[in-house]
Amino acid sequence: MQDPKEQLAFEFARLSLMSLAFVVALYAFLAKESRLREGIDKLLLVVFLVGCSSLLSVLSLFALENDFDEAAHHFVNAAIVVFSSAWVVLLFSFWRVYGRRFHMREKRFFKYVPPFAWLRSFLPARYESTAEQRTSFSLEPFALDKESLDSLSSGCSVLIVGDPKLDLSRVALHYFAEGLANGETGDYVCCHVPPYQAWDVLRTAYPLKWDDSNVERPHFIDAFSGNLAFGDTILQLKMAYLTAKDGLGMKVVPARGVAGVHTACNTSWRKNKKKRAGRGARKPHRMVYDRLSTLVPFSSTEQIINYIMHCCVSERAYGMISIFVEPSTAPEDVLNAAYQAVDCVIECERKDNQLLARLAKCRGESPTIPRGWFPWPVQ
Repeated sequence: MQDPKEQLAFEFARLSLMSLAFVVALYAFLAKESRLREGIDKLLLVVFLVGCSSLLSVLSLFALENDFDEAAHHFVNAAIVVFSSAWVVLLFSFWRVYGRRFHMREKRFFKYVPPFAWLRSFLPARYESTAEQRTSFSLEPFALDKESLDSLSSGCSVLIVGDPKLDLSRVALHYFAEGLANGETGDYVCCHVPPYQAWDVLRTAYPLKWDDSNVERPHFIDAFSGNLAFGDTILQLKMAYLTAKDGLGMKVVPARGVAGVHTACNTSWRKNKKKRAGRGARKPHRMVYDRLSTLVPFSSTEQIINYIMHCCVSERAYGMISIFVEPSTAPEDVLNAAYQAVDCVIECERKDNQLLARLAKCRGESPTIPRGWFPWPVQ
């Protein structure tokens, strides 16, 4: 009759090896299925842990075969601990996938899951639906009539698109800085450059009186560092100076995939709300999403499309101005969805060394909407 310890070591080794094959196949499937790509960030860790568990279980069999019973006992115990840890990480990963896929959040989605969602429905709304009146909004160089501007000023979304060789971010910053100069709050979502570069452009191109209490400093959503910085020390030092109190003291909220951007924007919103506590209605708000398509390798085109459609509706309802910056080389599905979802589309091109723009779409179009190409006011 086989010794119980030997049988345990043998059965566990078989279980570990079968589990290793399963998680490797699962990783291959999720990496190929773009809609679930945001869920694979921890699966390689699971593969590593299950591999370690398999190795320890095989070592326990080797120790038993050579009559090292005590060593075999330690190997089996260690293998069970590592194996259990791997499954905890795997289950947590699936929980995160659920939150990312169906609630588009990295965290704080537990409250949307029954039965907690049912209980939450009885609580009063925690967000203020009204904001202070927006004091300024323009779509220069396009001279819209007052009725059109008033309609857009209450909340709208704008897509800025053009050749990737053009400085499209500079066009978005023109509208973004207008809001900051008039006391609005704002978030700048950095996907293809780190926040300190975006801040340098904003500070240089628009030398507002940043120390003036009437000028709100923007918050930055950092979707670059978690994906493309790869832990480079110099980038960490730059970011540290940007956020340090004895440096620039800017607010930076980290993010990774599209769900991370959504969560980070929600976190920034909470920070602005906390800052305004007891001071009346919230400030009007502006958003810049600078090249969300950069996140396609880390998320999916489907998730980005879902997010753009969500933002255009939700942020407009909150009276925000949402600005999406995308090059014409972005995935066609993303551009098509954005064209349909936004209120205004500004197309840019360069001719004779001059930046030109045209209003390709505007909500509530009327005969007063300007047609043709116009020189951009800031070259």
